[in-house]
Amino acid sequence: MTTSQTLAEITDNTRDLLYFYLSKVDKSLWYETPEIDGKKFNSIAWELCHMVWAQDFLILRACSNQGSTISWLEKFEIGKPAANYTELPPIDEIKDALKNVHAQSLEVIKSLSDADLQTPNHVNLDFKKGKDKLQIIYHHIRHEGGHIGHIGLLCKMLGAKTI
Repeated sequence: MTTSQTLAEITDNTRDLLYFYLSKVDKSLWYETPEIDGKKFNSIAWELCHMVWAQDFLILRACSNQGSTISWLEKFEIGKPAANYTELPPIDEIKDALKNVHAQSLEVIKSLSDADLQTPNHVNLDFKKGKDKLQIIYHHIRHEGGHIGHIGLLCKMLGAKTI
């Protein structure tokens, strides 16, 4: 197995945990924004839209210099305020975007040779260990895992039994 194939497998395996959590919570709760001690949390729908944006940015754009044409992505980029309920796309559109961007991203990752993984990314992101595409993919895996953890917590806050 090549490095890129291993990275794609880890990326896909990480996404499986997201689908596990989503299977535990009713879709009617995806837009709920729980509050604890006066602190409002992002909704599951917002988290998912942000994850689509991040995978598009980190894998499609940074690693292949291409991106999807999803019209609502810019509302969920890093640093943007949380979108309100009326700005969130419908559940089926979010699910399709998650699936399609992920499938495209896996193909991009698998296509990278070991030499490609050492080349600079196309969006000029610089991490502690460098600007190469390998660091971008590592960051994507970490980032996605973090947001999946948020969604796991949201599931518990919304009363879903996850374990």
